[in-house]
Amino acid sequence: MLSHTVKTINACDSVFVTGPARSGTELVRGMLNRHHAVHLAAETHYFDDLRPRLGTRAVAGLEGKDRIHAVAYFRALRHRAYGLAGDPEAADWPHALLDEEARALGGGADAIFEAYCRLCASDVGKKIWGEKTPRHVYRIDEIFSAFPNAHVVVVLRDVRGVIASYRDWRNRWFEGQVLSDELAAAVAAEEGRAAASYSLTLNTLLWCSAVRTALRMARCHGPDRVSILRFEDVLLNPTATAKALCDRIGVPFDPAMLEAGVVNSSYTGNRANQGFDITVSERWRERLSIAERRHVDLVAGRIMAELGYDRDRLGVAIRASSWEFTKTAIALFRALAHNRERIANPLEYIRTRAAALFK
Repeated sequence: MLSHTVKTINACDSVFVTGPARSGTELVRGMLNRHHAVHLAAETHYFDDLRPRLGTRAVAGLEGKDRIHAVAYFRALRHRAYGLAGDPEAADWPHALLDEEARALGGGADAIFEAYCRLCASDVGKKIWGEKTPRHVYRIDEIFSAFPNAHVVVVLRDVRGVIASYRDWRNRWFEGQVLSDELAAAVAAEEGRAAASYSLTLNTLLWCSAVRTALRMARCHGPDRVSILRFEDVLLNPTATAKALCDRIGVPFDPAMLEAGVVNSSYTGNRANQGFDITVSERWRERLSIAERRHVDLVAGRIMAELGYDRDRLGVAIRASSWEFTKTAIALFRALAHNRERIANPLEYIRTRAAALFK
């Protein structure tokens, strides 16, 4: 989907990777982070969590308790990944470092976010900064409003692969490590949250919503600002994909990008140099039942076809699909309950994702 025959543009100053959850965004982040000039911070959820909570204060000057809270939000991420209740006082950056960098950039929460990402890049000697949060696909307009010279990369994947990966997900970031009781409990809680958030119907609809949003953003902002990558194309032809992506970002191709490996896969450990195994894109054929595949095709078949994915066309299992639809309301409330700390405004969260299905 991403052609290499594109116009080379001036290098952007920041890169954001987004897309439906479990679509390979971490693999693309790994590719970009292998580049000698680019470093993307891990998930912050800033545009869909902290920023909406702050409202207009995100852009305007931020002082007092709001500023202390915003700086602590990012310092906590230096201790533990988003969702694992990091301790800002255990971070390797003092409060003053991030605060001073942010004040030099402007003063609002957007400046604190930028300072955080720039410091992450600076720590490894990189100049082009950025971040990867899948659900920021719904915040692309806000990203460009805050950072006009940014480039957004949206990673899309066959919905059947997304469904299988989400359903079977386990946190493998700490595989092989001896964890403290506190961290082990946090990891278990995160796995429980993900399991409680899963619903065959809801996750398929969320994929449809994110894809519709991504394609609309690509049309609105154009290919020089928004790149659409298919996960399967990255695996099938990583060299051509990496070169085209570098063209879009405005940096020379770096062969080191091809050394990226699988991280936090739902099925394999974090083993290096396994990132471009094409069989990964077909694993859903073994993991999903015929009934699950029928239901996914019923809900998402039209959009799958638009993206060039072959539909199963196994027919409709009326009884099974009726039961799946019946469970949707309960699944939605369960997912919202288990994600309440991650969602700034539940009603706005639902409205945004539901509205995208019809645009």
